[in-house]
Amino acid sequence: MSDPVYQRVVSTLTEEADLLDELHYRHHVCLLLLGIGDATYLGVALDDIASAEDQLARVDLLRAAAVAELALRWDLEPGSARLRDLIARADETTGPALERLSERLRAATVDLAATRELVTALTGAHLDEVRRRRDDVEQGPAEGYDRAGRSVRSASPGRRIHA
Repeated sequence: MSDPVYQRVVSTLTEEADLLDELHYRHHVCLLLLGIGDATYLGVALDDIASAEDQLARVDLLRAAAVAELALRWDLEPGSARLRDLIARADETTGPALERLSERLRAATVDLAATRELVTALTGAHLDEVRRRRDDVEQGPAEGYDRAGRSVRSASPGRRIHA
């Protein structure tokens, strides 16, 4: 179909699905970093997620506007029309493409939700561990052993007190 409004809806839905896939990938990067215990680039990975979410929010607004315009053109209520309403109203040439995009968006959203939940849990656990270690350091001297096997407490870096 050569309708420019329909083409804009399809293009925007495709971009949204691509961004959902990218966001899913970015969450996997975080999982890999957390899995190997390397937090060096975790901040960068989380910033990448935030950037992808910002792009997704922008595309979501564009999609809403394009869907509303197409709904108006197809004699549907523009404020309440959803993708499934457009699919129901579509003809045999436009319907299959919208159905494929709808399924792709649904699958990407489900995959992303599961991965996001795992990243959130692991990131929280990682931060709890970092806080615990920081608290251990801030509590003061730690007990340990010298080369002779005697119990020692570290009073300050480089200085040991024998118990």
